[in-house]
Amino acid sequence: MQANPASEKSSHISNNRPIVETGQYLTFSLGDELFAVGILVIKEIIQFGQLTTVPMMPSYIRGVINLRGAVVPVIDLYARFGLGTSTVGKRTCIVIIEINNEGETHDIGIMVDAVSAVIDIASDQIEPAPTFGSSVRNDFIEGMGKVNDRFVIILDVVCTFSVSELASLENLQSSEHNNATRNFPKNNPNGENRGKKTQLLSDKTIKLAQESWAKTIPIAAQAANLFYSGLFVRDPSLKALFHGDMVIQGEKLMKMIGFAVSKLNDLDSLIPELHGLGRRHATYGVQASHYETVGAAFLDTLKQGLGDDFTEPVRDAWVSVYGVLSKVMTEATFSAS
Repeated sequence: MQANPASEKSSHISNNRPIVETGQYLTFSLGDELFAVGILVIKEIIQFGQLTTVPMMPSYIRGVINLRGAVVPVIDLYARFGLGTSTVGKRTCIVIIEINNEGETHDIGIMVDAVSAVIDIASDQIEPAPTFGSSVRNDFIEGMGKVNDRFVIILDVVCTFSVSELASLENLQSSEHNNATRNFPKNNPNGENRGKKTQLLSDKTIKLAQESWAKTIPIAAQAANLFYSGLFVRDPSLKALFHGDMVIQGEKLMKMIGFAVSKLNDLDSLIPELHGLGRRHATYGVQASHYETVGAAFLDTLKQGLGDDFTEPVRDAWVSVYGVLSKVMTEATFSAS
């Protein structure tokens, strides 16, 4: 039997034709830009309401909400993209998405100006992320979808809402972490906790903090001066807590921070020292509410001292480090009272 040349050609063309897949995306607006996220990660859309602010969180974490008993952090996309802070309007809403990280799922809310629609975008209508000229970091963009003669920025959810980069989210969502910080190991002469290593910070966070702190050592005197100047601007009443030579006080401050940073890999030996330090500070008149002011002044100092080396991941690492250290000091000092 002789093969039909026409049918062979048709079959050949069919088998080699590029397969065009169509994906569904939820589109939403931020200012004049239109963004999209794959529909499969969307859990729900809720009206924007009252958020609970959390001290010492990265600037792009607007706050947290209680969603049926679960604490969900809400990301301000304007701040995440480095575009300032968003303004709440009549159509502002929160899109709840589910992120998978190393087998664990995390719910995250993203704050948007308005939700537009669910649309279909064919794969052959998606262009690669631009190498320049975009208001959004290149690694945040999965592609540029062409829809009705305009481009839609398709976000790469893994990069934009990376749980490893947004290290502070784990502290918000992990009940295990909360239990650990409520029960920090105390000085125990009987050694009941011996052999159980306390691990409240990731290796990456510790590495970023230690490497960035090493860069402040050559400018220790200037950094101390920046810190106290910024602290007293934020709260002039704190000046009354300091007596004597501020240069010597600055040297003590930098040595104390350096010691704590060097011990981040060994919190079990650091925690008793922090307990004692917190109690001493309380005798000087330091209150629990002062720790937030100190933390903000400290982050400003690092930003000014490190310059371009004060990257977003470095900032987030220090937010986590200061959050843990200040929690140890305040709980050891003020919880009993």
